[in-house]
Amino acid sequence: MRRTLAALLATCALGATAHATAPAPPPPPREARWAATWLAGRVKPGGYVTALDGKPDLATSVVIGIALAAAGVAPRTLDAIAAYAAAHVDDYAVANGRDRPGALGRLALLAAASGRDPNAFGGHRLVDRILATQTSVGPEAGLFADPVYHGTFSHALGLLGVSAARALTADQRAARDRAIAWLRTQQCADGGWQQAPRPVLLDLALTECAATGSANGPDTNTAAFAAQALAAHGAAPARDALGWFAAARNPQGGWGYAPRAATDADSTALVVQAIGALGGTTDATKALLVLQIRCSGAKADRGAFAYQRGADGKLRPNVYATAEAVPAVAHKPFPLTRPAATVARAPLPC
Repeated sequence: MRRTLAALLATCALGATAHATAPAPPPPPREARWAATWLAGRVKPGGYVTALDGKPDLATSVVIGIALAAAGVAPRTLDAIAAYAAAHVDDYAVANGRDRPGALGRLALLAAASGRDPNAFGGHRLVDRILATQTSVGPEAGLFADPVYHGTFSHALGLLGVSAARALTADQRAARDRAIAWLRTQQCADGGWQQAPRPVLLDLALTECAATGSANGPDTNTAAFAAQALAAHGAAPARDALGWFAAARNPQGGWGYAPRAATDADSTALVVQAIGALGGTTDATKALLVLQIRCSGAKADRGAFAYQRGADGKLRPNVYATAEAVPAVAHKPFPLTRPAATVARAPLPC
């Protein structure tokens, strides 16, 4: 008995030691940190970037904040972005007097990525407000209704925001489950998702999706956010989403908005994130990294991503594309948490 007890104690001690000395996760890839450093340099001291009209661009600022968290770069800038966004929630998330679940979802992701509670973000209960947009009856029951961009894309973003919640009540869990069920019914027969919602009755979509490749058919951006949203809640797609992404990939190894369209950084990044969230693997980061401006580019542009290569073959920096590229290059699907290890800057060495 003494020997058995001693053996158990020794095993526990070894386990505790192994736990205590477990290596820290590796830092994000250098390419992600280069891009995040470039992004941080675009942010004003007040915690925002500006649009072409010189006014604060909240939508882009929020995506930048999430990118900084993904790369573990510029924590003070991340905090400034989160503080500015928390003070201007309604400027971004309300349209025509109604809440926008997609915008609230992005804000909830920013809150979590900056170490804040999405339900105590500048006095706003973001998750509660997302769930309050849910349609309760009729052929769109379960859908988070958006007054501007109504459909699967904003619903998936809202559901991703709900995944960032620290806790949900029983009623909120029920609402979340209805939102998950609605999103699963929207998956097309070929495995993709289209933006336009389809009417549902008894958990079955009553119409077919538009044809893949048509103007209203499945697109990579909607499909990527839908797949990520399901994965974030531990729910499986109803059909083979990984197969759809593989079929939608273009001959150059990346993705455009439409299936097999020319590679753009946003679409490729979102799909890479989705594949990772679903537990798949892909070498498509290579198709993304060829759009990153390196040492041959202008000094002010180095580290940034272009949306696409120009007709003249040149890469031109794009803030939004860079912000969406970073989490994919960092291999981090949503939702994110605040990184434990950060650096102030990590510029591209040339």
